Amino acid sequence: MLEVSILGTRGVPANHGGFETFAQDLSLYLVGRGHRVTVYCQTSADEGHSEDEWNGVRRVLIPAPTGPVGTMKFDLAAVLHSSRRPGVILTLGYNTAIFSLLYRLRRIRSVMNMDGIEWKRDKWRFSERIWLHFNELAGARLSNHLVADHPEIAKHLLRHTPARKITTISYGAHPVVTAQIELLHCYSLNPKDYYLLIARPEPENSILEIVRAFSAPGVKAPLVVLGDYSNANLCQE
Repeated sequence: MLEVSILGTRGVPANHGGFETFAQDLSLYLVGRGHRVTVYCQTSADEGHSEDEWNGVRRVLIPAPTGPVGTMKFDLAAVLHSSRRPGVILTLGYNTAIFSLLYRLRRIRSVMNMDGIEWKRDKWRFSERIWLHFNELAGARLSNHLVADHPEIAKHLLRHTPARKITTISYGAHPVVTAQIELLHCYSLNPKDYYLLIARPEPENSILEIVRAFSAPGVKAPLVVLGDYSNANLCQE
């Protein structure tokens, strides 16, 4: 039986992004096979530190404010707490990988899913890119093993660590086998007669380029774009 602690997400059940979905699926998978899993969850700053159980998964609920500073405080508290527990550490993302130094000092085995090349993204300021670049290096050096979600990410990580320390596990998804076709009627769409783009409004997702291509003459099928396009997520030019 394994003791596994999962850090780096907002917690389970998943209601934010891909890492949260992965933490949820993996924790339930491991629990179903008799292993003990703890997931660290970020809660509102006005709540108290607590623990509970969700579908057999132990949750450690740590209050923290929103924003980058709040996330760093949450990550540090999670590392301090998990470093006093037995078993293996799985950290999703390297944004605060320098905190993994504590695992090294205490000889705790840790695995880190390194995510993408975060420090190259246009949305970050120069100082933020320096921080992310530093933590990419820290994660690669301090973790016992790295997980890459794409072969090109694994190739990129070879700059920091040997190949024997990297495992590539590509992204997966639950198959969609049913759909409510009537929902399309509100948008004057017909099944299998439109193109769909689901993405966050980030420069690296090339949404503007895709929309421009579909606006060119000769493209007849409509393009449907789904994402959070509130003012908080739009680039201001």
